[in-house]
Amino acid sequence: MGSKLERWLRRNKKMRKVFANYHNKGPIKIRDCYFGGRTGPLQIYFDADKENHKIAYLDFNSLYPSTIATTSFPVGHPKVHVVPLAEQKVYWTRSEQIPFKGILKVFILPPIKLEVPVIPVKFDERLLFPLCRKCSLAYPNGANIKDYRCPHNDDERGWVSTCTSIELEEALNVGYRVTRFYRALHYEKWDDNLFKNYVAEFMAIKIHASGFPEGIEGKENEENFMKECREKFGIELQREKMVPDKAMRYISKLMLNSLWGRFSLRNGLSKSVVIDCPIELGNMITTIQLRFNLLIL
Repeated sequence: MGSKLERWLRRNKKMRKVFANYHNKGPIKIRDCYFGGRTGPLQIYFDADKENHKIAYLDFNSLYPSTIATTSFPVGHPKVHVVPLAEQKVYWTRSEQIPFKGILKVFILPPIKLEVPVIPVKFDERLLFPLCRKCSLAYPNGANIKDYRCPHNDDERGWVSTCTSIELEEALNVGYRVTRFYRALHYEKWDDNLFKNYVAEFMAIKIHASGFPEGIEGKENEENFMKECREKFGIELQREKMVPDKAMRYISKLMLNSLWGRFSLRNGLSKSVVIDCPIELGNMITTIQLRFNLLIL
């Protein structure tokens, strides 16, 4: 059937156009809502001396682990919701209108103006945060056009987005709209403390290996620092272990930051395995879930 459909699409231009404009192209793929980091500058050049300002560098200490420790995560398998065609047209402008908690597939319409757009999308392997789909496709290398006004209508400006309900809430709060709702993966159970103990354990190792932070001097200030770590974050510190150790600090930091992407690793990549047991080799060869690229005896 697939090859027949492909032949029809090659021959029929009108059919190709209809298929290209069809938004709901199948079930939710969880990886579609996972994007990389954002590195877009908001201003290319700024003369601090002329404006009598100071330019400062701001760094968030332990951003990844602190986010993981304080974020509510879904637990268990989701319930799959497929919205009937007759009910797909919606008009969400407020976060309270989102009916499910988890991952949703929607047609989203960004606001005309927004300094920091919220919802990302990938066009031609480029990660963008656009305010118009058509404009993004029209200028694949970007452009700086004076007095440019977007000429496109709502259907041309919007796109299909697979995103979490948390992101969608923020988007609606800053002016995005949802005009079609296709599918959802709804998680009924959530846990606020899923990774809290893990983060607390390795944060304690990292802080011990870092020593007391700069500016924390004197026994009273040191006691207050350890008390704050214990009461606010559940991190148990011991004074005698507060000794700088670069190796342990590196290892603990690696364990903390690696957790962020641990559950999004691609599971379709090949790997090499060394086996010295014939029975184990036989079991692997007969496992239908495995595909062998090369076998060396």
